[in-house]
Amino acid sequence: MAAALGFVVAGVRLACADTCGAFSLADNESRTFHTGSVYRNVHICNNVLSQGDLTVIIVGRDPIRLAPGMCATQNGNQVTLSNQNSKGSVTVGICQVVGRNR
Repeated sequence: MAAALGFVVAGVRLACADTCGAFSLADNESRTFHTGSVYRNVHICNNVLSQGDLTVIIVGRDPIRLAPGMCATQNGNQVTLSNQNSKGSVTVGICQVVGRNR
């Protein structure tokens, strides 16, 4: 089941066996991910070497600000990640937490 899930990035579904990914966000850049209509537990980390905080917004929840090296796990079907007010790029890791879905 996890192999068929994947994430939707900018309207394109990424179907893969591994439901994790890492990427960088430039200053003032945002990306939104959708897990489909089903809520999933999503684990998000701001890399310890990032040059600023990562803002995480999961639909229906308050925003979370993750300093470099911090992680959070939240349940939702849409995640927006933003690099606001940093002096450089922020490296993000995002995974679906397998086995804890609603």
